[in-house]
Amino acid sequence: MATTAAAATIQTLQEENLVTRSAEMGDYFRAGLKQLHERFPEIIRDVRGRGLLIGVEIVDAKVGESLAQRMFDRNVLIAYTLNKPEVIRIEPPLIITRELIDVALERFEESLQEESKR
Repeated sequence: MATTAAAATIQTLQEENLVTRSAEMGDYFRAGLKQLHERFPEIIRDVRGRGLLIGVEIVDAKVGESLAQRMFDRNVLIAYTLNKPEVIRIEPPLIITRELIDVALERFEESLQEESKR
């Protein structure tokens, strides 16, 4: 049964071109986050990642925790990493669309604007 599930997963990844799609959507998402980094350098220290596994390094863990809560309040689930709590993890599904990425970026911008007023 496990082998059948693995084979079906591999088949879906290939048929739906999810690896290439992940790279493209990840590039798009990171580009938007890097624009936010340029606008909010006092909050965002770095944006990095590969594919749709993205890390946004925040100036300190408390601000990262506050941003994660602000995003949660806007129905966007992100989390800070346990081994480096000032890094926020963004891990959307492989099937995410540009439209949903734009919504997430818009909500992240709103959260950053609120945080910058603190």
